[in-house]
Amino acid sequence: MKKMGFLACAAIMAGIASAGAANAATFDLTFTNGAYPSNAVCCGLYTVTAVLQATQDGANYDVTSITGTVTTNSGANSYTIEQLASPPTTSDGYYGFDNVLLPSAGGYTLSNGGIAFYASAPVNPGNTAGPNGWSSYNIFLNTDNSIALTNSNSNNVNSPFEGTLTIVPAPAPEPATWAMMLLGMIGLGLTAYRRPSLKSAV
Repeated sequence: MKKMGFLACAAIMAGIASAGAANAATFDLTFTNGAYPSNAVCCGLYTVTAVLQATQDGANYDVTSITGTVTTNSGANSYTIEQLASPPTTSDGYYGFDNVLLPSAGGYTLSNGGIAFYASAPVNPGNTAGPNGWSSYNIFLNTDNSIALTNSNSNNVNSPFEGTLTIVPAPAPEPATWAMMLLGMIGLGLTAYRRPSLKSAV
């Protein structure tokens, strides 16, 4: 009876895991800014390298978390991406966005609102900081269909930094990784199955 209960529990866990995996996805995002805007007075050049976690919504994906780095000055400065901003606006009030990935040729792209997040870069005096003093960033589809980035420090002093963007599904785990995960789950299940139950003293 216990064995049947264990097998049923394992089957339910596997079903829940597979259902979650069907709706969740991981994406690799890279934004590279190769030139300053003509009216630039601060900041740049930018490179953003990030991993996005997202859930499927029809043909689109809603981004739920982000990790990665922002580099400036050709890699001289590097800042950790701390947190995904919650739509519809960043806490400093600078950007409106939706954090949605849209399908496009060869991968995914962003909407006119784009994606917003906070990184550990310092905020210049006179500009509004995000949570914990972090700087806010917004990567979005510009009105001329170019991809651009702006942040707390450049927001009110110069045009956005245009660049190239790639968003592609992250490589699936190797079969060996899946095998190790499965063995771990089986091991935990067997440990729980074999553990003797404690009986109350009469």
